[in-house]
Amino acid sequence: MTLNTEQISEYLNEHLPYRLNSLRAWDLYISRREAQTYEEEDKSKKCYWEKEFLEPAFEISIVFGRSLLNFLGIKRDGDMLKTFESHEITHMEKDSVFIWHINPGKKAYPLKNINSDDQKHLYNLIKVANKSAAHLTIKTSSKKELESLEAARRIIYKLIFDYVDGLNKQAVW
Repeated sequence: MTLNTEQISEYLNEHLPYRLNSLRAWDLYISRREAQTYEEEDKSKKCYWEKEFLEPAFEISIVFGRSLLNFLGIKRDGDMLKTFESHEITHMEKDSVFIWHINPGKKAYPLKNINSDDQKHLYNLIKVANKSAAHLTIKTSSKKELESLEAARRIIYKLIFDYVDGLNKQAVW
């Protein structure tokens, strides 16, 4: 697949910044929780913030984290992370956009540049996204997996900022 200049610009200026901002949606929740204790908040706001806004924002941040890793050519393969290149794309991924479509000549983000602790966080985010957000499953995520999410989101944010040439960083908050 080849993207034209307009499509590449759209990804660099709109789609990627939107996903990065959504990745950080959980930060909104945390800052709000620090600003006012749950007990002090009136009941009508609890319902709106907790069920209608914050929980979906948290879930979409995880799903978009997985999406951004996939964009970088990183995916889960069994019990580890794997990078894949354009020639490895399956029929199900043929219309997906990857780093090499936006920045021709770039390859998947090299896993050797991500330390093993950070790789564990990224692995856990993908696992949680698959189990808790993208699919309905019987098994729930472990406490350890959930504790990895904050670090994983920060790592993904940095990977995208550092690796994607031409990203409109002013569109990201």
